[in-house]
Amino acid sequence: MANGFTIITDVGGVLVDVNKRAMCAKLAKYSALSSATEILSSFSSTKLTKFDKCFGKGILTPREFYKASVVKLKLSGLSFWEFAKIYSDIFRR
Repeated sequence: MANGFTIITDVGGVLVDVNKRAMCAKLAKYSALSSATEILSSFSSTKLTKFDKCFGKGILTPREFYKASVVKLKLSGLSFWEFAKIYSDIFRR
């Protein structure tokens, strides 16, 4: 019989702070949308939106999420790697 255990954690908003407002402010520089607040509506700061969940569940690959974000947020002039850095720089100790 195998001795095993599972550890389940919730990182974002529990073990580390999540600052999506800063991410949205950075994305706003590349967006045709009117403001960072309008972008933030796609990325709730307190719960996962359907848009976040599709990526988090692996329904969308990182590149598919990037392409969907470009369309949804009307982004231009932002490479996949720049987007990835901005998107992943939301966690704070």
